[in-house]
Amino acid sequence: MLKPKTLSYWIAGMILYLTMLLFSCTNSLEPDIEDIVELEPLEGEARNIVLHVYDSDSRYFLGELELNTEGSITISYEPLDEYFIYASAEGFFTEIYYCNKGESIDVDLDSCPQFRNTISSSIFVIEPKYTEDAYGYYPDHPYAELPIIAQLPNGNEYRTQTDEQGRFCLGNLPDGIIDIRMQYGDISRTISMESRPEGYYDDYQLYNGAVSYAPNIYLYPDKEMDVDLKLIFPRGGYVIKSEPEYNNGWSVHVTPDGLIDGKYPYLFYESALPSIDNSETGWIFESENLRSGLTELLSGHGFRGHEIDDFLEFWLPILNRAPCYAFYPQDIEQLTILDIQPFPATIIRFHLYVEPLQSYRSLDEPPHIYIPERNGFTVVEWGVIGSPDLVPSER
Repeated sequence: MLKPKTLSYWIAGMILYLTMLLFSCTNSLEPDIEDIVELEPLEGEARNIVLHVYDSDSRYFLGELELNTEGSITISYEPLDEYFIYASAEGFFTEIYYCNKGESIDVDLDSCPQFRNTISSSIFVIEPKYTEDAYGYYPDHPYAELPIIAQLPNGNEYRTQTDEQGRFCLGNLPDGIIDIRMQYGDISRTISMESRPEGYYDDYQLYNGAVSYAPNIYLYPDKEMDVDLKLIFPRGGYVIKSEPEYNNGWSVHVTPDGLIDGKYPYLFYESALPSIDNSETGWIFESENLRSGLTELLSGHGFRGHEIDDFLEFWLPILNRAPCYAFYPQDIEQLTILDIQPFPATIIRFHLYVEPLQSYRSLDEPPHIYIPERNGFTVVEWGVIGSPDLVPSER
């Protein structure tokens, strides 16, 4: 039988052992969605503030200003009259301000909370403005009080929303990559942020629009003929580049083997679009399976031989910067209409909105669409739609 003093030591030792064991077990479990903490921006005094000034109409970058500490500053750039200004500082949320020429803005930033494994961001929207004869931009604005979905490394999802200034901060997250999904109008975007003990902050700009990259239009007349083709953008849009030159429409001579004006295998163009049609159903391929997956996808939608080869030759070197890519088929007639004279007997069009992903996730497949048989004068078109940063500018 233990003596009272020995017994008390033994009990204290057991309590300490059990406490340490419980602490060890608790800390060995990765936090899950029920452990996530939503944190509010904090008051603070930012220093070494950098201001980036843009023209409100063209989104043209006008210049960079600096403030040693928070306070008032006058903005004036000749000959432009209206501006929006991004103000940022280390450890603080970026904010956006607006003013006219000669007016002052009062810069007052909020600091990012310090908490275990936080991710924080200020999200802003870039919004193009379309008219019948010109295009420009609305002033950038916060992604304010809108939903975000945080997907954890284990696949579980945490849903919340940004505040009135487009900010969010989530703490007590598991280590690893957190995918943040956003939806603005027709456009869906995913950004990846790294959860780590010291915290992570980054700004993000959500472009509310898309670029139709490298559509190829193949023309296969049943006899040698002249063809007129115009692009119509029912929701707005415009041609960025083309080959041969678009010039408000193509007037070309085509032979039955598809050769255009004696030298072009297809009509090439790229266009800016204000929206997309679908970001809910589609297919996801891991990068190492892109060639086989896209070949099967294109073949199943009516494409042949060199049409598939052209697609793979252009896109495989570009789609190599993410572990996975999602492909969402578009009802392209809602975005771009082909006005063709003489009118073809067969038209096959397949456009995919592409979204880079940091991890694989499930996605409902779209309903099967009817693929017509090629008879008579046939027009075939493939294209990829994406955000402006999908394709590197140096390509």
